[in-house]
Amino acid sequence: MSKSGPILNLPNLLSFARLGLLPVFLFLLAAESHTARLWVYILGIFGLISDVLDGYFARRWNQVTELGKILDPLSDKIIVAVLTVFAVVEKNFPLWLAALILGRDLLIVFLALVWKSKLTFVPTSNLAGKLAALTVALTLLAYLFDIHPAIPLLTPLALGMILLSSAIYAWRFLRQLGRTAPLRTGGSNA
Repeated sequence: MSKSGPILNLPNLLSFARLGLLPVFLFLLAAESHTARLWVYILGIFGLISDVLDGYFARRWNQVTELGKILDPLSDKIIVAVLTVFAVVEKNFPLWLAALILGRDLLIVFLALVWKSKLTFVPTSNLAGKLAALTVALTLLAYLFDIHPAIPLLTPLALGMILLSSAIYAWRFLRQLGRTAPLRTGGSNA
């Protein structure tokens, strides 16, 4: 159930906190000391837990808001984008994979805006999209934390999942636009 609700409810605060802690996370990653590495792990665990909890609390406490529907996935995409650029600059992350990750996320944001303007709903992510996000996250972590044995396995896996999920999203988008789905008309924002 969606409502306009307060901007500063707990789910939205968790999303804002993840974004706010991103510069600290990057600073600690660049420091490369044992203490900094420990704090990186702690902040990373906080980020993962807060990402799960913001959706849980939003649904459980009926605090799903229009802002939250945008803020949560957008904050995830911003975090992935910043960590990807950091990994390219500092950790020899493949530029081609970074371009694919960033391009896919930009395309998803663009298509979501188009979809929202044409239809009365925006579809949720699917299993392939979630698996792509997971493999991208694991691949980034392997580079960021110098887990070299995992890199040759995770890099092609991330590539495959990005391509598969992109194809599924494109197919769903094109199929839905071709249907006689409830289209937005005139100035209606329903």
